[in-house]
Amino acid sequence: MTVYNTTFFFPPQIETAVREWLRDMWIPAATAACCSKPLVLSMEQAQDDVARLAIQAAFPSQDAAQAFAAREATLLAEAMAARFGAQTVVAYPTFMTEIEL
Repeated sequence: MTVYNTTFFFPPQIETAVREWLRDMWIPAATAACCSKPLVLSMEQAQDDVARLAIQAAFPSQDAAQAFAAREATLLAEAMAARFGAQTVVAYPTFMTEIEL
């Protein structure tokens, strides 16, 4: 299993709008691509002027996660930049692979 994690950084005053956009746009696209509802996490604010949310979507393989990142996530990031401004909401993606200890 590979988890595609995207952490979103944005001004706290637009958090409600960002949450609505993620709920209406990002979550349905990720759910359609990976067949399970993504986990949405609120991150503690280290700085007063930056809010953070993370979305983790589990994919059956690294290839499936990378395909989502290359297609849907790229289009979603462009739509988010058009909605909020390219410098207002920043998305930082990471891939994580489940391992045995």
